[in-house]
Parts: sequence; C-alpha cells; structure tokens
Amino acid sequence: MLAILRQRNFALLWSGAFISMLGDWVLLIALPLFVYQRTGSAMATGAIVIVESVPGLLLSSIGGVFADRWDRRRIMILTDFLRALNLLQLLLLPLTNWFWLVYTAAAIESVLSQFFNPASGALIPHVVSEDQLAAANGMNAFSGQITRLLGPTLAGTLFTLKGIQSVIIADCLSYVLSGIMSLLVTLPPEKTRAALQATMPSSKALWQEWKQGLALIPRDHMLYIAFIMVAAAVLGDGIIRAISTPFLSQVAAGNALVFSWIVTAQGGGAVAGSLVIGRLNKLLHPFLLCGLSAVIISILGSIEALFFSLPVVFACTFLLGAPIMFFFVGSYTVIQQRASDEARGRILGAYSAVSACCSLAGLIISTLLTALLGVRILFALGQVGYLVGGLLALFFLRKGNIKR
Repeated sequence: MLAILRQRNFALLWSGAFISMLGDWVLLIALPLFVYQRTGSAMATGAIVIVESVPGLLLSSIGGVFADRWDRRRIMILTDFLRALNLLQLLLLPLTNWFWLVYTAAAIESVLSQFFNPASGALIPHVVSEDQLAAANGMNAFSGQITRLLGPTLAGTLFTLKGIQSVIIADCLSYVLSGIMSLLVTLPPEKTRAALQATMPSSKALWQEWKQGLALIPRDHMLYIAFIMVAAAVLGDGIIRAISTPFLSQVAAGNALVFSWIVTAQGGGAVAGSLVIGRLNKLLHPFLLCGLSAVIISILGSIEALFFSLPVVFACTFLLGAPIMFFFVGSYTVIQQRASDEARGRILGAYSAVSACCSLAGLIISTLLTALLGVRILFALGQVGYLVGGLLALFFLRKGNIKR
C-alpha cells in the first residue's frame, strides 16, 4: 500500500491531509478542554460538537454541487487558506474571554469543510488509477488513525507548555501547509467544468444540479445498495458512539488510564488493517469486504456487551479497528468508483449528508433510550445496524445483482 506514495500528486495530497488532520486533532482535544477549564460548563463545551455537526447536515450536498461545477483542486486550496484565516480569531480568546468566538470559528470551519471534503474525495480518482483507489483510501484512513493516536499527546503537550494560542497557531499552519501541498499538485484542466468554473450558479441552477446528481443514485443498483448499507451501519454506529464513553468507563471501573488504553487499542487495530486493505480489495469483491466486515463488527460488539469484562472488551476493541476501517474505506471506494466524474462531487456530498443524518438519528435514539434500556443493551442494539448493513450487502452479492 505504501507504494502508492511514489505517485507525486497523491503523495502531495496525502501529506497535506496528514498535516491538516494532525492539526485538527490537536485543536479538537485542546479547545474543548480550554473552554471547560474557563467556564466549568459541560453544556458550553458540548455545544461545540453541535455547532460543528449542523453544517454537515445542511451543506454537504450543496458543497458537492460546487465540487462538480468548479475546479476541485482550487476549491481545496481556497478552503484550506480560508480555514487558516478563520482560526486566527481564536487568538483573541485568552485576552478577551469572548467564548462566542469558539462557536463562530467552529461553525465557519465546518461550513468550509463541507466544500473541501467532496472536492477532495472527487479529485482522488484523477490522481490514482481505479485499481489503486482502495489503496489510496486506505492510506488516507491510515493517516487518520495515526493522527488520532498522535493528536491527543501533542495537544496535551502544547496546551500544557505553551497554552491555547500555540495550539491555534499549530492548526493554522497545518491548513497553510495543506493548501501549499495542493497548490503543488499538477493536473490537466478538468474539461467537464471548464465552461462552468468561472460562474456562480443561480439558486435555481443550484437546485436543479443538486436534484440531477441525487437522481443518479437510484439508477445505479450498486450505488443505491451502498447508500442503504452505509445508512444502516452509521445509524447503529451513532447509537454506539453516544454511549461508548460510559460503556468503556464502566468496563475500566472509572480508571482514566485504562479507559485511554481501550480507546487507543481500536486505533492500533485500524492502523494494522490499513496496511493490508489494498491487497484485500484485490482479492475480494468490495461488497463482500464491506459485508463481511460489518457482520464481524456486529459479532465483536455483541461479545463486548455480553461479557462486559476488561480483557474481553480490550481484545475485541483492538480487533474491531480493522473491520471498521475496511467497511468505511470499502464503501467509500465503491461510491467513488460507481459515480461518474460529472456527478461524483454531488454523490459524495450526498454520502456525507446521509451519514451525518443517520449518525445524528443514532445519537438521539441513544440519548432517549439510555435511561430506559441501560448502556449494555443499547451498545448491543447498535450492533444491529452493522449486521443489517452487512447482510444486505452479502444478500445482493449472492443474488448476483451486484457486479464488480
């Protein structure tokens, strides 16, 4: 899989993404900690997550329209530099205690990301061949897991030694470096958008292009099933994520160090899995890989809920890292491959919107039912989403309705 980094354009995009993700993780850990230390309010701290989530629900599909209309590389460069400028307002925090700046900056950054993400996902098939797409997505997943492991430690070190301003500057620089990396990518002009990229669509044209992109999904059977499969799995994942902290805290008997070991274990498993996903994708049909991974996730998660002991949960959490990564990288790769280049941005934007909606629905379900059912039962209930998604993929593959 590492061989794909020999391709200059992909190596530049991957390096930029790695740097910016590391900066994001540093700020993601340090900023809520800073707000909580200054306000002592869990509600004020949790509101950051809500503010960051809303743009994903409302704008990810719209961002996909622009990714299909404008030059995708330029969108990535512009949004990276704008995100860096946006974070500079947070430098006023230690001086003014204007905590509303946190929510303003978080909202603007999330809005800009809804344009960056579909453009980035739609550009990858232009820098690697189709048979290398899974390896490329695997490398992106690998960098995501590495930054997830390194980010908290780096955040704690910077925040403790230099304060919140050093964290903000680090994330700003990460966006600038990411933008420079994208600027160095050399690609031929995207002919499909040559006549459109200089114009701003009217609201009517924007609406029409958005509907035309979404209409393509049910026409492609494999694409349609992929969306349903992901929706079911993400709904279950939302239920699990909402109660994962109390679930793992109870397993760890309130020991923060043990809790951190369990969380880190999943990242370690995902890193190991990301090293072999390119080879697995060549051996297995992508829907078979997604289906088997989802079923394995549901089995391991159910074992955790059933036995509820530290050794079992730690082992299962480590083993879960790889199939979770296989499922989401595999499904994303399927959608990238099946979508035409002219509509890829809109379809990837719709993928993000569906994921955000189902995740939010899972969070709400979990919040409403926790007191009634308890943490262990809800944790087991969340596995049903993965099981349904996995069985759906395997069923249609067995019926011969899906071809590679």
